[in-house]
Amino acid sequence: MTPIIDAHLDLAWNALSYDRDLTQDVADIRRAEAGLTESGRGQATVSLPAMRRAEIAVCFATLLARARPQAALAKEQPRTSIDHINQDAAYAIAQGQLAYYQRMETRGLVKIIHNSAQLDAHWSSWSDEAANPDPPIGVVLSMEGADPIAHPDQAQHWHRCGLRALSLAHYGPSAYANGTPSTPAQETASLTPRGRELLKQLAPLNVMLDLTHASDASFHEAADAYPGPVFASHSNCRKLVPGTRQLTDEQIKRIIDRCGVIGCVLEASMLHPGWRTGQTPRDTVPLTLVADHIDHICQLAGTTDHAAIGSDLDGGFGAERCPREIDSITDLTALAPILTSRGYTDKDTAAIFHGNWLKFLHRSLTLGG
Repeated sequence: MTPIIDAHLDLAWNALSYDRDLTQDVADIRRAEAGLTESGRGQATVSLPAMRRAEIAVCFATLLARARPQAALAKEQPRTSIDHINQDAAYAIAQGQLAYYQRMETRGLVKIIHNSAQLDAHWSSWSDEAANPDPPIGVVLSMEGADPIAHPDQAQHWHRCGLRALSLAHYGPSAYANGTPSTPAQETASLTPRGRELLKQLAPLNVMLDLTHASDASFHEAADAYPGPVFASHSNCRKLVPGTRQLTDEQIKRIIDRCGVIGCVLEASMLHPGWRTGQTPRDTVPLTLVADHIDHICQLAGTTDHAAIGSDLDGGFGAERCPREIDSITDLTALAPILTSRGYTDKDTAAIFHGNWLKFLHRSLTLGG
C-alpha cells in the first residue's frame, strides 16, 4: 500500500470539542455518539488507529480557534463551536489543542515534526516496517485561521511551539485577513494592516502560508506580499464546482508557479455543484469527483507535481457528507485504482498520495524549521 500525506485534519479540535477518544477505532467513536444529533455526530471517519491502517504517515494537524465576539455570545452556542470572545481566548484554546498533540506525542502515538531532518528520519521509520512495525503518525502543526496569534509579535513564540504552517483566516474575517466570503462586500476585502505585519514576522521563519479559505483579494495580496512557501492544504477547483470556497484556475496557477501543492478535499459541497446538506443524496457524489479535481490541477500544471490530498475529513461533518465510497479515512486508498483507470502511473499516484507533499515539506522545513 502507498503511504499517504494528508494536508488537513482537525484532530485536536475533534478530540477536545467533540470529546472524541481518537485512540479508539472509528466504530467505537460512532457507538459512543449514538443518538447525538449535532452535525457529524455518530458519523466519525477519523481516528489514530484508522489513520495507521490507511498508512497516513504524515498529516498537517490543525490548531483551530476564531475570535468572533458576536458569534461567541450567541444564544445556545454549542460547545463544539470554534468561535471565542477575543484573541486571548482563541490563543488559550489553541494552546490547549497544542497540549493535546504533545500528550499524544508523549504516548508515542504521534511525532511532531519541526524540521527536515526529523521529517527524513520519520519517513525512514515508516519505510522500514521490519525495524519499526509501529511508528507514530507524523504531525506538522498548522493553524487554520491566525486569530490564536494574539499579536504579530507572537509569531516567533508560536514557531517555537512547533507551528510550521498557517492560513490567515477561516470563513469570514479574522484579525489578519478576510476569509472565504460570506457576503458580497467581503469578496474584495483583503489583508488588514496587522495581517501585513504578520506576514513580515512569518517570512524569516519560512512558515508555510496556506492560501486555503482566503477571499480572492486576500489570496492575491498575500501571494504578492509573502516571499516564503505558499500552498493550499484543502481546496478544490472553482472551474468544476462554482463558489468562492474553491480556487480559480488563476489561483491554482499562482500556487503552481511558486512550487506549491494543492490538497484536494473530500467534502460533498466542494465536489457536487449545488449540493444541499440534508437534501442531496450522498449516492450522487462518487469518489471519481475527487479524481476530477486532481486531474484538473494536473492538466493546468502539465505535470502531476502539484496535486495531492487534503481530505478535511471530520472537519465539522462526517461520513454523511463524504463521497459514497468513503466510510472512513481507511478508504482513501480507493483513489488509487481510479487514477490508474485514467492513465496515471504508479509513480504518479505515489506523487499525489505523498511525494508532492514530501518534497514541499522537505524544502520548506529545511529553510525555516
